[in-house]
Amino acid sequence: MDRPDRPCKSDADCNAGEVCSGGSCGRVIVIGEGEGEGEGEGEGEGEGEGEGEGEGEGEGEGEGEGEGEGEGEGEGEGEGEGEGEGEGEPLFPFPPSDLDPSALQPAAAVTVSCDTTLDTDSGTFGTPGCVTGLVPGATAVLPDGALSIAVAALHVLPTATLRVVGGRPLVLVVFYDALVRGSLDVGATGTLPGAGAREVSTCALGAGGAGEGGSSGGGGGGGGFATGGGAGGIAGTGDPIAGGDPGAVQAHSGRAGGCAGGRGGAGTGDGGAGGGAGGSLQVSVAGTLTLADGAVLSAAGGGGQPGGFNAGGGGGGAGGLIVLEAATLEVEAAAITVNGGGGAEGGEPGDPGQDGTSTSTPAQGGGGRVNVGGDGGRGAAALTPAAAGGWGSAAGGGGGGGAGVVVLRALTCAVSASAVVSPPEPCEIM
Repeated sequence: MDRPDRPCKSDADCNAGEVCSGGSCGRVIVIGEGEGEGEGEGEGEGEGEGEGEGEGEGEGEGEGEGEGEGEGEGEGEGEGEGEGEGEGEPLFPFPPSDLDPSALQPAAAVTVSCDTTLDTDSGTFGTPGCVTGLVPGATAVLPDGALSIAVAALHVLPTATLRVVGGRPLVLVVFYDALVRGSLDVGATGTLPGAGAREVSTCALGAGGAGEGGSSGGGGGGGGFATGGGAGGIAGTGDPIAGGDPGAVQAHSGRAGGCAGGRGGAGTGDGGAGGGAGGSLQVSVAGTLTLADGAVLSAAGGGGQPGGFNAGGGGGGAGGLIVLEAATLEVEAAAITVNGGGGAEGGEPGDPGQDGTSTSTPAQGGGGRVNVGGDGGRGAAALTPAAAGGWGSAAGGGGGGGAGVVVLRALTCAVSASAVVSPPEPCEIM
């Protein structure tokens, strides 16, 4: 396979003898070397015989005759054979997580140039013209159900956000280099989970518990993953109505994302829905993965939603999973975040919780619109844990969502002090 042009921002990103033009370095390198040898020898064989006779006459009379014979022979045989063998350097100098690159058929260099969505269930893009270089056969469903997209090189422009939805996690497999200057987003939006978020049935105690209902409703608990969610706020006086249990910490296993927040308890109206969980993104790069200044990779949890009259607010969803692995990982002033969503305010018209942020600042819980409703709890971010929902005389607020998991793996790793990794996670040297 010929090495595609390396994505670049300037000539400094290119090797000696290369220049940066149109976002790519301009030299093609062929990986692989070969050697051959051959032998040959030859012989020939032949035989010949000749005889001649002649007669001549002049003024006198005479007669003459002569005879001669000659023979020659030679023998020979010819045979030649040659052998050659060539060996190229391995495309992946490390074993990617839960992945066999040799089973994939990569496309050429792929560029994402403008905002679009990707549905991992159908493998289709919302605005196909925003993605160039992708060919049929480059997408595949892996044994665990994740959608993989294999490419020779990847460049996400600063003008582009790739928003990923669907039930399957997304795995980007890059056989040479990747440069991300825009955004890759597998986070939740409100109640809509990110691509590859866990189903509630597989979360067990990780999902936020539902608030209890009655004349008033307790808030829903926040979802959990790497850290636990916040408890739902209680409602009422005298004999208070309990909020939902906080989502418990869940082990990182496979490619599963986070767990959703719990629904608020019903009062006179229905309880608010819990926020969706952050999804799952894996980027495996055989060469250099660069997250340039301003790049954002997010798998945040969604904010909880308010309910009806005297009903509890929904809990925030937990952040999801981001796995980045490469031979060389370079993170400039970029953001990698798996923050939890905020819980919603209790009562009507309550304020929804904020979706998880792409900074180290926690998502805020909803509040300030209903005097008898409890405020929603903040979501987890950086080293700040999720908060419980507030008490309300008529309706409890939803708890905040817990943080997700970030995995950084590389043979060589450089993370700028200006980068945001939330929650903080050191780079593992393979």
